[in-house]
Amino acid sequence: MNFYINSPAYYTQKYGVIDEVYDMCLQISLNIDITQYTHSIDTIGIVPIIAPASEKWKERKYVSLAYRMASISLAIDYEMFSNGDLNTKKRMMLENVLKSLQAIKQKLKNDFDYLQMEQDIKNLIIL
Repeated sequence: MNFYINSPAYYTQKYGVIDEVYDMCLQISLNIDITQYTHSIDTIGIVPIIAPASEKWKERKYVSLAYRMASISLAIDYEMFSNGDLNTKKRMMLENVLKSLQAIKQKLKNDFDYLQMEQDIKNLIIL
């Protein structure tokens, strides 16, 4: 069903989209059907936060069984991402996606097959 990995908050507004990172996230979004891993939610939205500490962006972990959705925003180290090469940026984005899914697993417990979803995502992505 609906799995969205959005462009990073702050970083994209400031520096634009990095096509290769966007393509990696799109490949995950288009090829992972979350209904294969849970029956509790239909939609996952992930918005990584890549911003300097001075910007004070807040992480968010919201999972609603009533609305059958999850919205997760976790921080990525701004300096490391900004100074990293393309492979570092892609790796950091993938780690953020997986940490976001772990946050969902904490809420859904046994009704979320995180390990299988992680493996399926890693099988899609070549870093």
